[in-house]
Amino acid sequence: MKKLLFMLVFIVGCLMIYQIALDRNSLIIIEGTIRDPGGGPMGGVDLYVDGYYNTSTAADGTYLIYAMMANGVVEPRFYQTDFEPPSRTFHDFNLQNQDYVGYQWFTIEGYARDSEGNGINAVELHAVNNEGQPKLPVPTTNMGGWYQFRLSIGWTGTVTPQLPGWTFAPDTTYYVSVSMNYTDQDYVGYPPPDLIVENLNVTPNSANPGDIITLDFDITNQGMGPSMKTFSIGIYWSADTDIDPGADTELMSSNETDTLDPGESKNYTFQAASPPLPGSGYIGVFADKDSVVAESDEDNNAAAAGLTIFPTGADDEAQIFIPDRFQLHVNHPNPFNPETTILYDLPRASRVSLMVYSVQGQEIARLVHGELPAGRHMVRWGGMNTDGAPVPSGIYIYRIRAGEYTASRKMILSR
Repeated sequence: MKKLLFMLVFIVGCLMIYQIALDRNSLIIIEGTIRDPGGGPMGGVDLYVDGYYNTSTAADGTYLIYAMMANGVVEPRFYQTDFEPPSRTFHDFNLQNQDYVGYQWFTIEGYARDSEGNGINAVELHAVNNEGQPKLPVPTTNMGGWYQFRLSIGWTGTVTPQLPGWTFAPDTTYYVSVSMNYTDQDYVGYPPPDLIVENLNVTPNSANPGDIITLDFDITNQGMGPSMKTFSIGIYWSADTDIDPGADTELMSSNETDTLDPGESKNYTFQAASPPLPGSGYIGVFADKDSVVAESDEDNNAAAAGLTIFPTGADDEAQIFIPDRFQLHVNHPNPFNPETTILYDLPRASRVSLMVYSVQGQEIARLVHGELPAGRHMVRWGGMNTDGAPVPSGIYIYRIRAGEYTASRKMILSR
């Protein structure tokens, strides 16, 4: 009897020892480090094994997992962070150097609506960082006009809404070192105008005050409605290429009775007297689907061409446009491709330096360098550096120094 009892105790003990051995063999130890893209440690990252929380990283980014199973999947999780790799598997053996890189991100969201508050579908939000690299794929608005997309922490660049033919306000949003979520990043969109003025040529491109100039241009009806039978054409003298009938000087206007079918384009030629005062500016042609040219709105469009008016004699010298202050104007167009125009005002003769820089402060191009008389001046930049080589898309700074006056503005090259 005692011998039988001893045998039973021995067998149970062996079974217990065997079970402990099995348990010890199933205890897997996994260790590693989680860092951000710059190599900095990421503390507080939770690690899950087969969907269940196991541990978190220490302040130095290290972690140690005890898994009571022979195999499984480890997945790091942290608020608004993607990891590379997203997860790791283990089988039977202890593992070391199971490292991850965490990419934190933030959301940009808002609406694109028309002037009546209706959502605009399929608007593309083009995000380009300060190195000219676009975010791909390009996010778009849904049927209700809403959009949302991610940007990595520290991202700096611009977001520009685009829809063929439409204009938006604001036309560009700037972000610097993104470190938070952005909501209500809304845009108001204006549909394409029914009438488009294109291919404007002004001859000659320099004249004396009152000389007759000839304007040759095309007007296209890109509306979706019926044929247009009555519309008006206005010719204006403007300081810049943004023709505004409500503010610019009208040289002449004409109410046209003509048939323009949707999609049809016709050529027109007009003659007008050049402006009475000397100076540099733009001749603009403005087409309106209504019978009277009134004021600028989203249903109209214009084209402009440069024109210089020379003084005719000594008495006219006093009439040359002299600005009352130094000013560096916003370049147009902006964003631009391939060329943009920069205007600047000099109230007196000055030694002028106008340079283009990268956002890192590197000199890109020297546009103006020398003595200039008082007046409004214009220079064009075609996206080339000082060696004549094209520069990549991105944000650039143009900076003027005229005497003691300095000013700078941003412009965006989008190739």
